[in-house]
Amino acid sequence: MPISSKKTKKGQSIIEVMVAMTLITVVLGSTFYLVINAVNLVMLAQSRTEAIEIAQKGLAEAVLVLQDSCAINAGSDLSKIFTQVDAGNGTAKTLQVVMADAPSPLDTTFKKITATVTWNDRGAQNQQVVLTQYVRANTP
Repeated sequence: MPISSKKTKKGQSIIEVMVAMTLITVVLGSTFYLVINAVNLVMLAQSRTEAIEIAQKGLAEAVLVLQDSCAINAGSDLSKIFTQVDAGNGTAKTLQVVMADAPSPLDTTFKKITATVTWNDRGAQNQQVVLTQYVRANTP
């Protein structure tokens, strides 16, 4: 029987196994990082949506108060009326509504109402949403 000088390859070498493990680790680590970032972005978007809803409700209530009362002066801080704390998603949101004269000196019947919602996100970073609306005030 002739002796073959050709060696038959059985199994994987240690270097091939280490390269494969490194590739699997990089792929799984990248996927995990992307998933965590996606979850954080979804939670931030949900918090912003809740803050916008709170600000819209505050603006709507301020418009009703402004239309019902002529006694509110420009620069009035309506936050005593419209301070709200919402504990949704473990974050407290605070609403402040302020009324001021509109910037146009030609028409003083318009009032500028600004609703500001502030909160701290999970990373303890300050977040803020500001909505502004111009409303014609009732005159006596």
